[in-house]
Amino acid sequence: MNHLTVFSLVMLCVGHLSAEKPTVHLVPEKMGDLMQSLMSCLLEAPVDPEVLLQLRNGGSPKNIDEKGLQKFAYCAFIKSGYGKKNGHVKVDKALELYPKNVDKEQIKKVMEECNGEEGKEPAETAFKFMKCFREKSPVRAIL
Repeated sequence: MNHLTVFSLVMLCVGHLSAEKPTVHLVPEKMGDLMQSLMSCLLEAPVDPEVLLQLRNGGSPKNIDEKGLQKFAYCAFIKSGYGKKNGHVKVDKALELYPKNVDKEQIKKVMEECNGEEGKEPAETAFKFMKCFREKSPVRAIL
């Protein structure tokens, strides 16, 4: 798997958003473990890298395997330690990914709002959180 694919996965999971939003570099100390979790999840819930690239770039890919993305999101949240078994995010822990120079209260507010999303199963709940956060986050997170 190439570095571009790994980068795309990280961007998808941390809420890569449109270019109009301020860019925030996530805390580098947390990225190693997160990337290992994402790589592991690719083996468990394979996702087409092209779909991830399109999502990362703000697109809406056609023929998307939403169930696959749900499984990937859930796996990524659980294996990274940022998610709960019910599919919801550990908000306080997820906030640790952001540097001190950002308004964490704004991000926390959006995370808490998106954490209210409920799916029929935990994987769908995790995916709904990701979609909500991608749309509503006040920043664009990058490595």
